Amino acid sequence: MKNWMIKSWKTLGSVVGAIGIISLAIGGVIAADTRYAKSAELSTVETRLDIKIIQDRINGIQERLWTIEDRWTIRFKAEFNRLPNSIDELKSYMSEDVRETYRQLEMELERLQEELKKYKEYSS
Repeated sequence: MKNWMIKSWKTLGSVVGAIGIISLAIGGVIAADTRYAKSAELSTVETRLDIKIIQDRINGIQERLWTIEDRWTIRFKAEFNRLPNSIDELKSYMSEDVRETYRQLEMELERLQEELKKYKEYSS
């Protein structure tokens, strides 16, 4: 009878130990799942951050273009005593290096606007 009781306690101990280990494993998985963001949530946050960065770059480039236009409009008005009729007239008045910088900024602005459009279509 003693052997039977010893075997029962060993078996019972093994069962309780196995249940404890399984419970710890399940608890760990649940804790990790609730603690860390899911990949879909991370993807959404990452996309929103990318959109914000692109919008900030677009705003910065647009401000640089407006600054160039303002400075050269002042010079144009001082020389011709009138405002330019169009942006093309103003560009033709700009020095070649400024005109090239302006052209590159316009190209970068267009590229970023296309990239932003793709991100917005993707996130919709």
